[in-house]
Amino acid sequence: MKINTNVSVIYIIAFALVYAIAVYTPLHSDDFSYSLLSLDFTNHIAHYLSWSGRFIADYTSNILLHIEDYYVRSAINSLLIVVIIYFISALPYAATGSNQVKTVFPVIFMVFWCFNPNLGQSVFWIVGSANYSLTMLFVVSFLYFLLKWKDSLNKYKTAFLLFIGILAGCSNESASVALSFFCVLIIFISLLISKKNLISICLLCSGVFVGSALLILSPGNFNRAQDVSFQQWYSWPLLTRFLYHIEERMMYPLLTFGLIIALSFIFAAAIVFRDIKGRLVSNEALYSSAFFICSLTALISLAGSPYTPPRSWTGGFYFSLMSLSFVINYLAQNKSIITRSLYSLSIASLMLLFITSYYFVYHSYKSVSYQNKIRDAIVLNSRQSSIGETILPDFYFSKLLNANDRFDEFFNPMAFSKYYNINSVKLEKVDFDYSVIISGHVINNELQGESLLSLYYSDTKSFMPCTLSFALNGDQREFNADKSISLSIIFKNGESEAQDFKPSPVNINGRLYIGMSVYGININKIIKLVVKQENKTIGIYSLN
Repeated sequence: MKINTNVSVIYIIAFALVYAIAVYTPLHSDDFSYSLLSLDFTNHIAHYLSWSGRFIADYTSNILLHIEDYYVRSAINSLLIVVIIYFISALPYAATGSNQVKTVFPVIFMVFWCFNPNLGQSVFWIVGSANYSLTMLFVVSFLYFLLKWKDSLNKYKTAFLLFIGILAGCSNESASVALSFFCVLIIFISLLISKKNLISICLLCSGVFVGSALLILSPGNFNRAQDVSFQQWYSWPLLTRFLYHIEERMMYPLLTFGLIIALSFIFAAAIVFRDIKGRLVSNEALYSSAFFICSLTALISLAGSPYTPPRSWTGGFYFSLMSLSFVINYLAQNKSIITRSLYSLSIASLMLLFITSYYFVYHSYKSVSYQNKIRDAIVLNSRQSSIGETILPDFYFSKLLNANDRFDEFFNPMAFSKYYNINSVKLEKVDFDYSVIISGHVINNELQGESLLSLYYSDTKSFMPCTLSFALNGDQREFNADKSISLSIIFKNGESEAQDFKPSPVNINGRLYIGMSVYGININKIIKLVVKQENKTIGIYSLN
């Protein structure tokens, strides 16, 4: 199945799809602390020497976070993500001259979305994107131009690649190791097959080695390793750490995008087998195999890290996409009826998976954006009234196909307080989607003087629960948070059903709320909701 459509339209659609989520993503986690870090070069050098070797990533995130217009910031981040996917899709063209980019790109984009080990933290979180995705722009552009120019290098191209190579080597640890390994392979192949431009290739690859050394051997990385929370890990023997990494920690990436790695391996092996019979191994097989090995190298290299959150596997994931791009490029030209039928079936299944995943991500992030508006109002009220401690509700993510599609949930109260210029802040967990308070519909309680006031409810969406939230009376008369609440749902056709839930009151801008998610109902078919606690009716709400 070839996806034949106007090339520019493909890229515009891809950008729009990423941007639509990016603009719903609020500042969070380390965004606040890096926003407070000035653009002063000396500050970043100090950060490099004391905490992190990711100088390029840290500076990139800092630059983006100093763009005050979040529409522009989101657009830049989204555009760079699409450019990275373009370069990955164009690698087969650079290496073989076969221009199937318009076919490869949409497939790689959907795979990137559906099998990403941590989509929310590696794409939509600004600091995470800078650390795990945007720096990959240097990696993929280096690889693209290296493959495209390898037989026509001159001093200008070599100087350009040397510079990009240094930046690519400074990307992130796992990607840096994998890229260095690829450079070793390129030098080795040049020695065996063709010594043309060997000196230039060695020179430009040395830029990658220098960048990798600057990253991995930075004083900041060594200082960070001394953190007390990592000492148990470093107390283990080296072999024990390595085996634990292989047997335990690598299960996550293999389960998340192992299918991509396996498909790349199977198809690359099939191409090699076909080519061996013809006594000539094709470029597709060579490069797909090389990037497949680089992907495994990136995953295994994290054995040296004391901590491997889902986002840390992104480097290996990107190299698996590079390997897959050569497979897709080959399959797009294959004339076999069986191969094309299987390929078409796979693309159709992938499209269905992508649409489903995107649907849930879009609605979840849209709800989070409304939640952030509520949080902003709380912060503004706190700043104007100069209260002692601000109580802030945590973000609540609604249903997602993959839990790791959400952004980072780390919260730094000191950085947050300093960023918003408030005294102090306390984060409070929430067990319902409180965005419904400003995005949903509201009905008053027909019973006066009870512990429940208004009901807020969301519209019915396919495959999504309906959120109900009740505002509590100020004095919480006759309301017991330790007792379950019974919700009777009366439908327009006369039928009814009951659901129980345990209330967990949360303070949202000075008022207490409770909430619940109701699955499997259409709110438009409901005529009345009756709320009881300990056999006493405390709320009646007519939906008409």
